[in-house]
Amino acid sequence: MSELRIEAALLGNLEEFDKSIRLAVAQAGRDTMVEVRDKGIGKLRSSLEQAGLSAIDKSWRGEIYPERGIALNPALYIYSKAPEIIQSNQGEVISAKSGRMLAIPIPGSPAEDFPVTEGGRVAYARKKFGDRLFAIPPRPGRAAILAVDGVGMTKTGKLTARNKTKKGFYGKGTMTVLLFWMVPQVTMEARLDTDADFDWIRKMFEREYPEMLGRNLVRQGLAN
Repeated sequence: MSELRIEAALLGNLEEFDKSIRLAVAQAGRDTMVEVRDKGIGKLRSSLEQAGLSAIDKSWRGEIYPERGIALNPALYIYSKAPEIIQSNQGEVISAKSGRMLAIPIPGSPAEDFPVTEGGRVAYARKKFGDRLFAIPPRPGRAAILAVDGVGMTKTGKLTARNKTKKGFYGKGTMTVLLFWMVPQVTMEARLDTDADFDWIRKMFEREYPEMLGRNLVRQGLAN
């Protein structure tokens, strides 16, 4: 014998086999992204609730690309519609944008109980009190202040806007209340650790994808 030839061949249709593999991989990617998105958003919202920020827990969003159908390289994008609030609660130094000031609730003032909406507590104050809000200029040793005029106080400590009399003055029982310190920058207390939550989400993907791929290979009859 002067030569030896060994050949190997897959049984069945190679093209169909390749198509089934691609389908299993693509579907596993999509299924994993959906599961990671849902559990990841749940994790992030839970962190907001624990930090006392449940009013903005619905600000977290998760988008999968492509939006429809399946692909071999799907992508998941998780983001918040209230990034300033998220950032300000991670112990970072927050600086105001050029020409603006940051509004920090004065300790013990009614502003501490204002809802933390996507626009922040000041946005809530503007919507509720409008032009009753006014700024008190800073002076040496004291920051500027955002206050509200022409309000009353309920028995539960909530502010209510009062109407002016026919003479253009506020009636009896109205007052001026100091609400916010206005400062160029502030170091916020760390109440959130979004980086840790994102790391948890990444590890969940690494754990879930192989399991999801295995299930899809079985579904396509490529494993048992």
